[in-house]
Amino acid sequence: MNPDKRSSHPGRGTDTRAFAGKRYDGVQITAAPFWQLFRHRPWQNVLKDTWAKLEKGEYDWAHIAIAYWPDRVREKCKIDKSLAIAHDLEHLYVEPTDKPKKKRRKQDAEEDA
Repeated sequence: MNPDKRSSHPGRGTDTRAFAGKRYDGVQITAAPFWQLFRHRPWQNVLKDTWAKLEKGEYDWAHIAIAYWPDRVREKCKIDKSLAIAHDLEHLYVEPTDKPKKKRRKQDAEEDA
């Protein structure tokens, strides 16, 4: 294999991005990067679809997502606390500032009654 021909896909090239599947991600998500290696066509289609969703960011909670797209996941961790907790990146989370609640006018309160 030519080391110059690298790919973000572990099924191609030599760059596996230190792939270490996590059992918490489940079989489908963990196997998704290897969808081309499966001969069973229905399973290959499921894994291909899962890989496409991983690429789009639909499964950024999965540990495999931070291995492939660390910048994207870290950015999302700044606004999504549950995602930050899942990746043990709570220090990146920025608590939103509370907007002051608007006071209801007396006239509006009387109309509702």
